[in-house]
Amino acid sequence: MKGFAGFTAATDGTTALPAAFFSELLPIIDNLAELKLTLHCFWLLTRKADEVRVIWRTELLADGQLLASLAAAPEAARSLLAEALERACARGTLLHVSLPANPQRDLYLLNTQKGRTTAAEIEQGKWLPDEPAAGAAPWQVERRNIFTLYEQNIGPITPLVADELRDIEKSFNAEWVEQALLESVLQNKRSLKYVRAILERRHKAGREPHGENGERYKDWLR
Repeated sequence: MKGFAGFTAATDGTTALPAAFFSELLPIIDNLAELKLTLHCFWLLTRKADEVRVIWRTELLADGQLLASLAAAPEAARSLLAEALERACARGTLLHVSLPANPQRDLYLLNTQKGRTTAAEIEQGKWLPDEPAAGAAPWQVERRNIFTLYEQNIGPITPLVADELRDIEKSFNAEWVEQALLESVLQNKRSLKYVRAILERRHKAGREPHGENGERYKDWLR
């Protein structure tokens, strides 16, 4: 049995799971490959920064970390992945969409209200997400600094938090956002409402990114 050295303070980020996963879904999953795939999908979707997050089948087939967790032999791993996807979709955890213009290009979404709406729009040809580049490894993609800072200092990234962070990032200077997140930690007021209040106050005052507390942030932002 391969051992695990344990979690450390340097462990990068967290992955939020809805309460229903533990109370309703986990008790009825009776297949190990399906469970691994389900958890991996939550992790992968959390790492995506797109406004609408989807998972392509080609993306999963190129995911060496996932395949290695299913089986040592590549062919066996791909077979288990296909079975796990069928199980997760049949159970209702994932939604499966085959593109009208290219049935060989399959993608998957979480079975949420937003996921169901997006799946319908894709099937109707109203919208199509960009497929990741061939050979891209999702676990090697660096999260943007605002997401990392939030995860490390405030809490896990949920879909609502991710939307709010993206909106803040579009509205304010990136350096201001970093400073506001760290200020919320220093003041022990760890909430996006407090972060936004800091940013709006600075914007109205027309301050430079480092503002009146410039020296205070230098060590944090090196």
